[in-house]
Amino acid sequence: MLKSAPQLLLRPTNLNKTPYPWPVILFFALLGQTLIIQNQVSWTLTAGLVCYLLAAYALVQSLPQPSPKPPSSAQNPYTELFLLFLILIIGFVLRVYRLDQFPSGIFPDEGQLALNAERMARENLFPFQEIFQWWVCVPSIYYSLYAWFHLIPASQISFFLYSAFVSLLALPFLYFVYR
Repeated sequence: MLKSAPQLLLRPTNLNKTPYPWPVILFFALLGQTLIIQNQVSWTLTAGLVCYLLAAYALVQSLPQPSPKPPSSAQNPYTELFLLFLILIIGFVLRVYRLDQFPSGIFPDEGQLALNAERMARENLFPFQEIFQWWVCVPSIYYSLYAWFHLIPASQISFFLYSAFVSLLALPFLYFVYR
């Protein structure tokens, strides 16, 4: 029986063969990175993100499908969530304990990040081109810190709380990805 082209692209016929070869995935990822780096024109950001999405889609489609596992009575989801919550509380306490003393100051790259995000919050500024000339040129950090400074007034403690909060968000993310 003949299969249509979309069926051949989306569904692997053999588990040893992937529908998208690795060079295609790498090509779209590298093309996306190349387009995002070009900051002279704004359309390259959208095109780069589309290429990244195509690479991510191709990567997900090329991964083998997991086989369903029978439910195990040894794993209790409430125990796992309780332990995860306990780890998050311990992590928060350890990250916030003596936050005003450690670290002893703000490093230059962190200071530049906090200063520019605070300027964005104070002046209600949303730069696109200018971010790429700043010391730390990662727009997502500036915009998330901008939102943080709207919730909590800008200070050294609130900046360190932001770092602690973002690092704690990584724990549940990693847990649910690798579980």
